[in-house]
Amino acid sequence: IRHFTPSWFAVTMGTGVLPVVFHQLPYGLSQHLFWPCIALLGLNTLLLLCFSAATILRYILFPGIFKLMLLHPQQSLFLGAIPMGFATAINAATSLLVETKGWGGEALLDFLWGMYWFDLLLSAIVCLLIPSRSTKHPITLDGITATILLPFVPPIVAAALGSQLGTALAETHPGRAQLTLLVSYASLGLGLPIAMLMLCAYTVRILLHGAPPRGALTSVILPLGPLGQGGLAFVSLGELAQKILTAQNLETATIPTNSIFGVSMMGDIAFVYGVLTACVMWGFGMLWLGLALQTLAEALLRKQGPRFGMPWWGLTFPFGVYILLTLSLSVALAPTPISYFLQALGTALAGVLFLLWLYVAARTLVLGIEGSMFDAPCLQTLE
Repeated sequence: IRHFTPSWFAVTMGTGVLPVVFHQLPYGLSQHLFWPCIALLGLNTLLLLCFSAATILRYILFPGIFKLMLLHPQQSLFLGAIPMGFATAINAATSLLVETKGWGGEALLDFLWGMYWFDLLLSAIVCLLIPSRSTKHPITLDGITATILLPFVPPIVAAALGSQLGTALAETHPGRAQLTLLVSYASLGLGLPIAMLMLCAYTVRILLHGAPPRGALTSVILPLGPLGQGGLAFVSLGELAQKILTAQNLETATIPTNSIFGVSMMGDIAFVYGVLTACVMWGFGMLWLGLALQTLAEALLRKQGPRFGMPWWGLTFPFGVYILLTLSLSVALAPTPISYFLQALGTALAGVLFLLWLYVAARTLVLGIEGSMFDAPCLQTLE
């Protein structure tokens, strides 16, 4: 318990993104993988409950550790993994249980909508407060890694989650859906611009100092997180805007002339803008995916590959959300040749993601039983 750090919630992120990806697969695969998705959702929910209990116990039994963790320049950044882990479970439950099967009825939908607001609040707290704590330590350019993105990604994830909840609410609770839409756009604005600025700083670090050190080598794929999730949020929020503004049948006589709701094509505009923006972010993500593969390949050829540890889980979630963006664009751009290409590419990458998850999960289980996975850098000064 004493050495249980927030970085363990990266396990829930990597596990939770799998059922979301599998549920979006084309060629009828999503139907065949429904029950494996339910099993993964159950596993992720169990992990979230256990990890949350362990985290609460850690700071109750050892209250002094909380301050040490907050002041640590790296460990505090992983607090962003907590709301993102919850978001994956809420997203999967909404799409699998509510939208696909209609299980749980209004009670489950209300619960998930409430959890969305909890996750949104937690994301905002991490995004606004954690960076200010990290600046208490001197930061050098060569010491920057892609983990600086972690506090700013949760609001982006919450924005994409809001589109999922808004879609489920659109028919029965259009007012809630509209509120969720607008708040999710604001959440996207809270996290995405600053994440892009941090990505600029990381790019300068790469250009001037080369690849990150061996211990942080797996972080090279983290830029796919804000790019993939941001692009996905733009597409899905545009789809939601198009749906609820069509479904509401607003009385134009009651709408002020200076209101955006007076524009009859507002939903279509939001959707088209979202898809085009997502295409740009997908292309930018492809650049970072190529750089990550090149960096990891060069390190492996020099026999200086990353040692296995908790940072390996950072390979799964960013890769997963980039696959989700790929599959989302394949639907939005159908029926065109590029759509068919994205379908095939997304399906192939999903297979790679599953194999990667199997390897990382198996190694984590073995080393976790041995105890070597429980490392708390913030406690090194005490020990």
